[in-house]
Formats: sequence, C-alpha cells, structure tokens
Amino acid sequence: MTAETVAVARRLSNEATAAHQAAVDKEQAVRGRIAESQKRQAEITGKRLDGTATEADTAEFAALAGDVAALQAMLIAAEQSTVAADPREAQDALRAAENMHQREQDELAFNLLTEQAAKLEDALLRCVTDLHGIGRKLGRVSLVMSWRPTQRLARAVSQGVL
Repeated sequence: MTAETVAVARRLSNEATAAHQAAVDKEQAVRGRIAESQKRQAEITGKRLDGTATEADTAEFAALAGDVAALQAMLIAAEQSTVAADPREAQDALRAAENMHQREQDELAFNLLTEQAAKLEDALLRCVTDLHGIGRKLGRVSLVMSWRPTQRLARAVSQGVL
C-alpha cells in the first residue's frame, strides 16, 4: 500500500464527505422553505379566522399550498440524495488504506531493526570471543569466567522479559 494509494483514498473520502454535506445542506434548505411557507399559511389562517383576510391572502394561501406540496416532493428527493451520498464507505476505505499502509511501514521498520539487531549480536559475539580468548591466556578457562551477560540481557533471552 503506497502513500499514493492512501492519498487517493483520502481524496475520495473528502469528496464523498463534501458531497454528503452538500446533500444535507440542500435537504435543510428545502426543510427551511417548507417551514417558512407553512408559517405564512398559519399567519393567513389566523387572518381568515379573525375575518381580516383579503382576496390576496386567499390567493397567497392557495399558492403556498402548491409550493408546500412541490417542496415536500423536493424534500423526498433531497432525503434520498442525502442517503445515497453517505460517505461512510469511502471513510471506511480510507481507514483501511491508512491501517494497511501503517502496517507495511511497521513491517519495514521491524525488518530493518531485525537486521540491525543481527549485526549488533554479531559484534557482541565477536567481542565475547575476543574476551574469552584473552581470558584463557589469563587462566580463565571457561567462558563464564571471562564474560557473563548482564541480568537484564539474561532475562530478555531466557525469560522473554525486557
């Protein structure tokens, strides 16, 4: 998984999120227009009940009823667009790409450190071999008389405890 693949997934996720937000905004705008029309209809109804409504109010009420019906149809379409534009799939793909990329990076770092540990172990064993050789000249015939691992190293090797 390359960084380029993650970048593409990030771009697609951002585009999906933006498209979803645009759909949500449109849905909210339609809801707002419906609420405004219904509020105005309520005001006209109040006038009609008070007996102060004019013919213009009656005509406006009828027009608003048509507007509300059309807006409700638009709202259904907007709600469907919001659902269809759900960005979760693209966001999940981004998370998966990021996780895979991180795993690959961790694997690479692990392999490099494993190589480094092998080199350091070789160097340590060469040093211990030299110590033992000099120790034998001094009468220290066994390896443990010349070198002992530290308690920390011994625990790491024998017990798997760092």
